[in-house]
Amino acid sequence: SYCKWKGVTCENIDEGDDYIDQHVIRLELPNNGLSGKLSPRIGNLTRLEVLDLSDNDIKGELPVTISNLEKLRVLLLSYNALIGTFPSELSLLEHLEIVHLHSNRIQGNLTIRNNQTPYESFYGMIQRNDSQVESYKLPDSPEDAFDKAMFIADCGSPSAFDVPVNCPNCTMCCNSQEDCNPKTAPSLLEIESSGFRDYESFAWVFALSAVGLCVFLWLGSSVVDYFKHRSDPSTFQQSRSMRILDAKYAIETIGVGSVYSFLLSSNIGGWLIALVTIGLQTFMLWPFIL
Repeated sequence: SYCKWKGVTCENIDEGDDYIDQHVIRLELPNNGLSGKLSPRIGNLTRLEVLDLSDNDIKGELPVTISNLEKLRVLLLSYNALIGTFPSELSLLEHLEIVHLHSNRIQGNLTIRNNQTPYESFYGMIQRNDSQVESYKLPDSPEDAFDKAMFIADCGSPSAFDVPVNCPNCTMCCNSQEDCNPKTAPSLLEIESSGFRDYESFAWVFALSAVGLCVFLWLGSSVVDYFKHRSDPSTFQQSRSMRILDAKYAIETIGVGSVYSFLLSSNIGGWLIALVTIGLQTFMLWPFIL
């Protein structure tokens, strides 16, 4: 019976040798020198709960029939030579709790349902029965975090791809240098808890708020100067001298050859050059802002 093959675990194994009633629930062959492509027939193992083919030389694309594995809870395919894009059908697997797809050449958007809190894992299920699963604490070290990370993909920076992998629910991201770090954000950047949908909306609100603050300060300063000069005209000359000194100091600080120095002039062409430069720099830095 195939249930006696290496790395294969079946249910009802003790109820007889009738292979018809014996469904494969675990296929675990990590670091076994396997090569070739992952057959679409993997989708026929509809009772499969654990699929571990990590650290082999499996090539080709992930078959879309993997969505047939409705009971799959652990998917470990890291350290292979898989290519292509992540099948959108992965989002149909409602019971996934551990997914390791890093160190491959898979690109695109990885959508996985996250039904647990970060780093909550039943990683021990691979060695123990479900009835023996214990609760886990948050990881105390990077190595511990790696073992307990639920979803790992090549979504780190710097990316090995022209378009970085997008994995919103990943708990750990690996980069082109094979460094893997927990995907956490400083409390200052936990924007979802502040009511923002994503970092793009946060960046827009932050940028517009900064511009609004600058305009407010400029208007406030202009109003104060207006009433000050109106009540005491002699202060106008003093204020003008101070503005000249401030402009000179600003140019020395920014740099005479800097394009930003155009913002201190009244030349419309200079302002256009400075604004276009700022726009191009913002466009190039936008992916890092997000």
